[in-house]
Amino acid sequence: MATTVSSLNIWSIWSGRGDRGTARFFAAAVPVAYWAPFFLALLVPGTTVDDPPHPLQRVAGVPVSLLGAAATTATAAAGWLIDRHSAAVPNAKTRESRRGSG
Repeated sequence: MATTVSSLNIWSIWSGRGDRGTARFFAAAVPVAYWAPFFLALLVPGTTVDDPPHPLQRVAGVPVSLLGAAATTATAAAGWLIDRHSAAVPNAKTRESRRGSG
């Protein structure tokens, strides 16, 4: 399901149709929505992030699945924030086109 939704979001960004800001938001929201729930197990009493008969490998005491989830979530959130900031600050090309049309 995540592959389908992600593919649709990438298509919506590349197609140029519709609201670009919304398309970019959902393109970042899909990986966050998919991976962020991995952290809920840490908050629910009596649960763990790994299955006791099948322990996960750990790096610095953190299960590797959480490292991947954290990297994906952080990258998606950072990309969305950078995109949002860059859309708010006009670049030289945008400023030139505004001067020429005014």
